[in-house]
Amino acid sequence: MEEKIIYINNEESNYIINEYGEVFNRQTKEKLKGFKGANNWYYSLFHNGNRFSYTVSNLMSVFLPPKPIDGNYIIAHKDGNNYNDYKDNLYWLKNDEWKEVYIDGEKTCYKVNRLGQVKNEKTGNILKGNNSKTYCYYTLRWGLGNKKHKM
Repeated sequence: MEEKIIYINNEESNYIINEYGEVFNRQTKEKLKGFKGANNWYYSLFHNGNRFSYTVSNLMSVFLPPKPIDGNYIIAHKDGNNYNDYKDNLYWLKNDEWKEVYIDGEKTCYKVNRLGQVKNEKTGNILKGNNSKTYCYYTLRWGLGNKKHKM
């Protein structure tokens, strides 16, 4: 199993991460317990007396090719599941590849990418759709009247 050292503030830390997104203390070999947030798994790591919180997908960037320098990129999940942080499920997505969503000719606060993921621009969160075998739909709310539309 492939493992890499985690760097915090460009300094080698006491932590390693494996290709499945599991974090271990290098000295004790103990597996750390992450916590599940609204859209990602997180780890709190301590370095030089300070606590740092990271999404697992950001920690997993050490397994990806170097981040392209020709724009603003984020780490995306190929299967759309933000909790599946296996290294082969992650890739760099150019942040400006998100397209505006219009419903009934009205611009919403949502954007969609080429994977069909929907992001709320106000919160930055990628929404979880209601998946089925043939399609995925999202219930969007926007505007003063709390209009609801399925997409």
